[in-house]
Amino acid sequence: MREYNVIITGPTTLAVILNSLQMGFRTLAIQKRSSEVWQILSAVKKEFEKFGGLLEKAQKNIQTGLGQLDDVVGTRTRAIQRQLRDVESLPAKSVEDILHGVMLEGSVMMIKLSK
Repeated sequence: MREYNVIITGPTTLAVILNSLQMGFRTLAIQKRSSEVWQILSAVKKEFEKFGGLLEKAQKNIQTGLGQLDDVVGTRTRAIQRQLRDVESLPAKSVEDILHGVMLEGSVMMIKLSK
């Protein structure tokens, strides 16, 4: 039996031996699949780290943009308003007439350019 690696079994022990062989093969299959799962998890972890880095970079860019927007809206608007403080305002009717004339001139220019 030892020399030829043979297991001698009878009708009473056959089911037990087959069951233990089946459990051994299942264990091997689970071990093989678990190594595949670990490989997939490590790949996902690496990609998630890249994603986190890109997300932080995007967040910094957005914060920089918001800071610049605050500067434009706040500081630049106040600077322009300071410069325009001494300019007199026109009556509302004059403003409408002037802007309407400018828009008409712009439309005529666009028509000329398109021809």
